[in-house]
Amino acid sequence: MVFLLQSLFGRGPLRSFQSGDYTLFWLSSVGAIMSHMMLLLFRGWVALELTDSPEIVAAAATAGELPSLVLSLPGGVLADRFNRKAILIIAEIVTILALLGFVVLLAIDQMEVWSLFVLTAIAGIAFAVGLPSRMAVVPNLVSRENMANGIALSSIMFSGGMLVGSFIGGRLFDEFGGAAAFGVAAGLSVLSIVFLLPVNTRQGIREGTKTLMTVWTDTVEGATFVWRYKNILGLMTIAGACIIFGSPYQTQLVVFARDVLHQGATAAGDLGAAAGAGSMTGSIALATFSSPRAIRNLIVVGGIGFPLALVAFSFSEILTLSMLFAYFAGFGFQACLIATTARAQFLISDGMRGRLSAIRTTTWGAAPVGFTMIGWLAEQYGAPTATAIMGAITLGLVLVNLLIFRSLRSTAMPDRLLGDEEKTGEAGVASYSRDST
Repeated sequence: MVFLLQSLFGRGPLRSFQSGDYTLFWLSSVGAIMSHMMLLLFRGWVALELTDSPEIVAAAATAGELPSLVLSLPGGVLADRFNRKAILIIAEIVTILALLGFVVLLAIDQMEVWSLFVLTAIAGIAFAVGLPSRMAVVPNLVSRENMANGIALSSIMFSGGMLVGSFIGGRLFDEFGGAAAFGVAAGLSVLSIVFLLPVNTRQGIREGTKTLMTVWTDTVEGATFVWRYKNILGLMTIAGACIIFGSPYQTQLVVFARDVLHQGATAAGDLGAAAGAGSMTGSIALATFSSPRAIRNLIVVGGIGFPLALVAFSFSEILTLSMLFAYFAGFGFQACLIATTARAQFLISDGMRGRLSAIRTTTWGAAPVGFTMIGWLAEQYGAPTATAIMGAITLGLVLVNLLIFRSLRSTAMPDRLLGDEEKTGEAGVASYSRDST
């Protein structure tokens, strides 16, 4: 399979597959993301069946994302100081154990809300620790000229995993039940480890004693780095607006499927798959058009188009139309996120990539703020009204960010990677990058 991908796709928009290590990593990640997306779908449906409450469905999502708020920055430091492949393998093992817990409890009909939350949190901890390493390892596997392409193809593995995982997952749940569905998700995580084992990350590990104080110091350093460079801060804030206030609509897809569209888990999976297809289109757009100008355009178009699609989605009561709007929402969300990631990775040195990836993951950790909001709104006014309100908030924040941060509208690139002053002892390099706001 690796040789086939290299032979067929090792050029043009898929040129990063020229690297065998990248190809193996990509296949490994597809398995891991499919497993994760199945977990999100199954968890939401189980919560809805147990409680009949949109608010509890959102709270279960909060239990899965909250660890990212606490652990992502330390996870980024670990990604910079330890072997990223080892971190990913350990994270997948923990995920497998959590999934097997779901299998056992559902098989013996002993699943309760508290156990759902505990297992979700365990899987969330593994995801929070592993994601910075998964994001930061890509530049170690491809050449600098292929970096944007590699990041885009890595985004395809996320959106592709969402598409396939959601599409298959809903059908598995409806046809074979929750225990079997979670078992398949665990098997995909095992497959992810198998593909990852041969990968050589060629990672330069920072030297020094790896103490808790060092981890804390590096964590603070990463946050200070983002605040110091306004173009990095702008990229993080516009992505954060989409993540915190836009992405929570995904927690309500099971509610839309059952209460608005009057269908089952298969329909919920189809909505997730449609969003995944849109996300894949956004990823392919960056893989194909990766110039600074194209990246800037994707940030603007995706950032504005995503919340508009959410508002339209909230008004639909027809499955086909809902899937269409979910597709456009997925495209806008992914285009904005991967374009901000690609631009940030272009700007910074390798020694800061893990911490910057961790800050992005920490932003996901703040998503429970949005989960809580949409859960409460859905409980009070229904999922459609809640989604429309969250879409409007996201649109307003995106427009404000585009107005405040000039760098989001710029295509300029620095002469020296940001963070290199850490090695050279020079402060203020690429000073033009620190745009005034």
